[in-house]
Parts: sequence; C-alpha cells; structure tokens
Amino acid sequence: MEQELRMTRLLTDLCHEVTDAVKNKVELIEGIKQLDGTAVDSVYMAFVRILRGDDFDKTKSTMKLINETQEHTHEKYTFIAK
Repeated sequence: MEQELRMTRLLTDLCHEVTDAVKNKVELIEGIKQLDGTAVDSVYMAFVRILRGDDFDKTKSTMKLINETQEHTHEKYTFIAK
C-alpha cells in the first residue's frame, strides 16, 4: 500500500511537470505565430532543438512509470480475481 501511494504521488508530480512544460510550449508556439517569416524559421529551429532535449527524456520516463503502474495494478487485480 505504501509503495502504491508513493508511486501515485510520483506519477502525479510527473504529470504536473509535463502539464507545466506543455503550457510553456504552447506559450512559445503562440509567440512564434506572431513573428514575421525569417524570424519564425530561426525560432522554430531552436524550438525543435528544445523539444528534442530534456522533455523527450522526461516523457519517456513518465510513460515508463505509467506502464509499470498499469502492470502492477493489473497484476494486483488479477490476483484479487483469482
């Protein structure tokens, strides 16, 4: 029970981090939309580099945690059903 609570808290914290990161990216995209053509190209390339960095690793680790949590929950319910 303690481990499940800890995993839930960790997952919740990661979801908040991802949500905040997405909000920041949306604000950046809205800012890019307001730029003129040549500035958009250079800013867009910088934006693509940012997306390929830390956020990708965080997303992968978050998805791994979600999958592990789902597997653990499925195993628990399978055991209870037996």
